[in-house]
Amino acid sequence: MRLSVNNTNSYLKKSLSTKEIVAALERTEVEVEEILSSGELDTRIITAKVKKVWAHPNADRLKIAEVSYGDQSAVVVCGAPNLATGLVVAYAQPKTILPDGTKIDRATIRGEKSAGMLCSAKELVISDDHDGILELDPDLPLGISLCDIENTGDVVDIKTPANRWDMMSVLGLAREISANSLKNEIIEPKRSELSYFDKKVINVKEIGECTRFISARLSVQHNSQSPKWLVDNLVAAGMRPINAVVDITNFVMLETGQPSHAYDNAKILGNLQVRFAKNKESLTTLDGSVLKLTKADLVIADRDGCIALAGVMGGASTEVSDDTSEILLEVANFNKTTVRRAALRHGLRTEASGRFEKGLPLPLQDFAFSRIISLLQTICGAKILDGPNDQLYAWPWVRHIGLRVRKAERFLGTSLDEKQLLHGLHARGFEAEHFSITKEARKHLGKPYVWGASYKLNGDAAFDCGYFVDYIYSLIGKMVGHQCLELFESGKEIDESELKPGDTVFRDGPWEKLESKDRKGLSHVALFIGNGKIIHARDTVRNTQGEWEKLPKDQQMVVEESVEVITKDPDYKGARRYIDSFNHTIAVTCPWWRIDVETEQDLYEEAAKILGYENLPTTLPQLPPMQTEPHQFVLHMENLRDSLVARGLFEVMTYSFVSKKHLDSSALSSDSHLRIINPLSIEQEFLRSSILMSHVQVVSNNREFWQKQFGFFEFSRVYMKDTRHKDKKSESWRLAITIVGEDSISRLKNVLDVISEKYNWSTRISKIENDSYITGRTANIEVDGDILGTFGQIQPSLLREYKITHEVSFCELTITEELLKEPIILSRPIPTYQYIQRDYTLELPEETYWQTLVDALPSTDSLVKIMFVTEFADEELVKNKLKRLSFRIWLDCGAQPSQAAISQETQKILTCLKQSKSLGKFRVC
Repeated sequence: MRLSVNNTNSYLKKSLSTKEIVAALERTEVEVEEILSSGELDTRIITAKVKKVWAHPNADRLKIAEVSYGDQSAVVVCGAPNLATGLVVAYAQPKTILPDGTKIDRATIRGEKSAGMLCSAKELVISDDHDGILELDPDLPLGISLCDIENTGDVVDIKTPANRWDMMSVLGLAREISANSLKNEIIEPKRSELSYFDKKVINVKEIGECTRFISARLSVQHNSQSPKWLVDNLVAAGMRPINAVVDITNFVMLETGQPSHAYDNAKILGNLQVRFAKNKESLTTLDGSVLKLTKADLVIADRDGCIALAGVMGGASTEVSDDTSEILLEVANFNKTTVRRAALRHGLRTEASGRFEKGLPLPLQDFAFSRIISLLQTICGAKILDGPNDQLYAWPWVRHIGLRVRKAERFLGTSLDEKQLLHGLHARGFEAEHFSITKEARKHLGKPYVWGASYKLNGDAAFDCGYFVDYIYSLIGKMVGHQCLELFESGKEIDESELKPGDTVFRDGPWEKLESKDRKGLSHVALFIGNGKIIHARDTVRNTQGEWEKLPKDQQMVVEESVEVITKDPDYKGARRYIDSFNHTIAVTCPWWRIDVETEQDLYEEAAKILGYENLPTTLPQLPPMQTEPHQFVLHMENLRDSLVARGLFEVMTYSFVSKKHLDSSALSSDSHLRIINPLSIEQEFLRSSILMSHVQVVSNNREFWQKQFGFFEFSRVYMKDTRHKDKKSESWRLAITIVGEDSISRLKNVLDVISEKYNWSTRISKIENDSYITGRTANIEVDGDILGTFGQIQPSLLREYKITHEVSFCELTITEELLKEPIILSRPIPTYQYIQRDYTLELPEETYWQTLVDALPSTDSLVKIMFVTEFADEELVKNKLKRLSFRIWLDCGAQPSQAAISQETQKILTCLKQSKSLGKFRVC
């Protein structure tokens, strides 16, 4: 944002230099990016009038103009598209030096002589506008130096924080500058005193999206001219003057931070409404863009269709022009998220949308509206024909916060001067005072009792007993509840002998508004203020017979009495405490423009600014010693990570977002995936449910890697949605491993075997079919009966889509803390004799898995261990769809087994294999 020094000083009682303004800004959250010094223009740059324009004979894009100034004239070659007869322009005479150091002299351009130059606003460092020559006020005298009339002063280019809407306004920045400069005060802009009607003249169909809509119909004078001060302020901020009405709305937006819009009332057909657009409805905006709207776009519409994209830009069909004599003025509050999404969706990030996106407070609309009316009346002779009408659909809450000074000191690491703190908060618009619960409660003595209410009654507050306590505590931001039961349950139980100011006491009694008068429970609460006194809102009292009776209406009020009225009552229920100490507590009421201050911690930041960031000491926070335990799951993953790196694998990290193309490639439905509402790009539209395609993309990006055999892994989360229950979503940790190069499936299986052995998993492989993998080279991995994941060799057709020519195998396992725990090692005595070892080779059908063979082996006490040796297939075997599988077994046949005993055990194994239906026919080689 560009901040004019001259304009800023117009809101300060004590004018400041550019250096002082920058110093004050740097004590806030604002970042000063650049200071644009206005300097002085060369006196040879003068006002001149274009008398005649003709085409350049040797250049299509150039024109020749004759300009006059006083009794002299000159001929200039110019390429500006807005060059026209009658314009008053800035003419740089020969020997002029422009602000950037460029020297202007006589020249011959394409064979035609040019005596100087006609200047744009950018060339004069007035604004960034370089689309054409600067058009000056036609009433200006000719031949006078431009430095006598153009004096916008220095401009400070700043970057405002995302949570401070008020710093997108000159007035908001002036407030901060005033608070940070010595003995300075803010000058509020002149506004009209208005009385609003609450007529629903605008049909706001979406009140959740438009919480306030102020409108009025006004007459304005034809061809009203914006005064020089208004034009200068717009130009200094980088905005182009258009006409008086539009200039005023733009100026007030820059001044207050509230966007507004003026419609030519003669061009509006029927009554206006605020609604969502219909699909494929169109809108031609003020800049000439034609937008194709969707149901997500909030619009202002008349009988004929859309006339504005709410919070972003108005439509060309109702544009205000110099001939406009009657306008409809709109100042509204639109949902910040809806505006931001619409601006992004249509690529229209405007000054207005940038302000709505930060969220605007409800009181701002009235403030800005009355300011616009005042300027329209002064500059355009405006008169209100209908309205103003204020359609308010939300409540402008006042925020109260308690600032505990000692806690703030611990947080900031330094002591605070409470007098300085109070003064600094007042300078920033906050109401602040030391909080005394007794003093505050006594302010409301005599206020009327109204059951179930805490509101304004005939211009004054009214309470019942619960709301009274709730209101007192709300002044320091403490929510205790406004009903007796809530108050009773939210407090800490104390004995009546421990009562301190701020505690509450409870009793039962008559239940007004309830049919059962003898119902028991909690019906009344009172606030203890010390010295044996309570203050409470009451409407009943016990008579001398101990019975309850209703007080006369004029005695139903907030009163101060002895605490024994409650504690000695036969229906006394106990006492509660909410805060242990009110010492050094400041009650702070936030100004309406500081909606960013929501918690006590936000006030710590204000305290730091009051003290001065440069005065904060460098200290470590005083944190008490805490017993902590490391996150075991993270440690387990680190352990497995080290093991995988030791196997020669690289670790990678990929985005959790995938595109629809990725999902289609892996035969996954986009409907079953979580869609990102506002993706950064079309490549990041969905949350992934598998890491497969992310790793395929990694291989594709590294296909020129000098090593043709390599592997990598990743720990990451994946995200799923329940297709049967739309609101149910889940996420889980996955380990993904990718092996690239020759014999990748065997190398991947080797890594999986190492992991299984490390964690002592009881792993089983089961054959599956998956479109992403080669048939016969993919399987599920089961651990203790649960499917942990899938591994296999990726289909070449899928790899070719990503220009991958190498063989690639991939596995993805769901991991949990339980799976990665260090295994419990069960040991047994080492035998004093050797096991019997035998090797076998079976000729089997080629589709037989190793797991199928393992499952077919008998589970006997004598069979100690089984190990895969190799797999073989020559041309003859392949032709017959066979293969040979070699494996080794270890048998425990005792200390001195006979040959017959060994043969008997091996024969049992072979017999069991032959009887297995899953193996089919095989031959022992």
